[in-house]
Amino acid sequence: MSKLKKTLLILFIVIIICGGLILTASMLKKKNKESKVVDVYSVSEIGYYGNFNYEDMLYGNVTTTNEQKIYINSNQQISEINVKEGDRVQIGDVLLVYDTTAQSLQLQTMATEVELARVAVIVAERELEELENTVPVEENTEMPTTEAPTTETPTTEEPTTEEPPVNSTPTDATPTDAPTTEEPTTEEPTTEESTTEAPTTEGITSGELAEGGLEEKVYTEKELKQAIKDKKAEITQLKIAYQLMQVSYDITEMQMATGEMVCTCEGVVRQVNDVETAIANNEPLIVVGQTKGYVVETAIGELKLADVAVGDTVTMMCYDDGMTYSGVITDISEIPYDENYYGPGESYYPMTVSVVDADNLSMGMYMEMTLDSEMSEGGDSLYLSAAFVVYENGGYYVYKDVNGVLEKKPVSVGTVSYGDLEIIGGVSQDDYIAFPYSADVEEGVKTKKESADKLYY
Repeated sequence: MSKLKKTLLILFIVIIICGGLILTASMLKKKNKESKVVDVYSVSEIGYYGNFNYEDMLYGNVTTTNEQKIYINSNQQISEINVKEGDRVQIGDVLLVYDTTAQSLQLQTMATEVELARVAVIVAERELEELENTVPVEENTEMPTTEAPTTETPTTEEPTTEEPPVNSTPTDATPTDAPTTEEPTTEEPTTEESTTEAPTTEGITSGELAEGGLEEKVYTEKELKQAIKDKKAEITQLKIAYQLMQVSYDITEMQMATGEMVCTCEGVVRQVNDVETAIANNEPLIVVGQTKGYVVETAIGELKLADVAVGDTVTMMCYDDGMTYSGVITDISEIPYDENYYGPGESYYPMTVSVVDADNLSMGMYMEMTLDSEMSEGGDSLYLSAAFVVYENGGYYVYKDVNGVLEKKPVSVGTVSYGDLEIIGGVSQDDYIAFPYSADVEEGVKTKKESADKLYY
């Protein structure tokens, strides 16, 4: 046999052996795949429907719509307390009776404080008017102008500086120099004017106005704007203080008429403190909490204000008991929180949601809320955890059960938020899919339908 024929024969035998090995491996692989079984889970169990974009969620704590707290001070004396902890009370029930004889002097003191607070507001408003009528100076002239009065003060003191030698001599002999003191006194109309101006100048230095409406301090435009802003803020605080004092006075005056403190809400007496303890620790003597009408205090961003209105319904999930509750928006404030309350950027407005069925709720429970209008708008969206969806080469896919066998199926994804994917197409709630990172997951493997409980627990 020639050498060529031997080579061809060997090559032929190698090809047959390799083909046999490949066929055997393929058969073993097929047999191995057929022996594998992968669990698949219903999309309806591991996914959910709705518009649950976390950025649109609202959060808040449960509180009561009304709570009455009664504080007393050391000037008030109590004749009798008519309730104890746990008592149910109605609006108008007498909770306690004051000894009015001890309050008459307190009422006079409060009347004086109210009047002083009112005058403080008037004075501050006049000072604001003076500031608003002030003409600012240019930035460059500010420094020399400010220094000018300062330099003039020592300059005016030059005559005064010349006098100390004269004055110093009399100082050593005060009794003898009584006539000598009269002579400077005659020259001191000028000195007295500067002397009276001295306190005024000190006041002006702190940004106040001179008596008689003359403004001694010069302002640049920027300084004047800041001064006006500060004065307006001061007036706001003074007005609030005045209003609070007036309300407190009116309440005390009303109490003195009968000496009775009545209940302002239907509810339960939650606390009756000891009189001495309440005064010493500045704690309420009596606390009445309303038993009905729980609400949730939350805040809504200005970008969503146009989408909500009083009367809109809200679906709430309670973190504490896992239950779902319904609510109605009862109030949306027109004044936003302080800009730093929720951080810089979008302004947030206080919003109150009244809970419809609140029998199982208690104070302080934490609620997660979604507007029903948003849920209906996005109710057809299916959401899956990103753990069940594979991202590869710019696309998403899942391993789906098709007639008892796993197949790799592409899916269309919408929004992606906090690990959840909005599934627009490719999977429905009737489908079963596998957890893609299991060891045996691959196309062609047989499937077994299991409950999601097996996966999670």
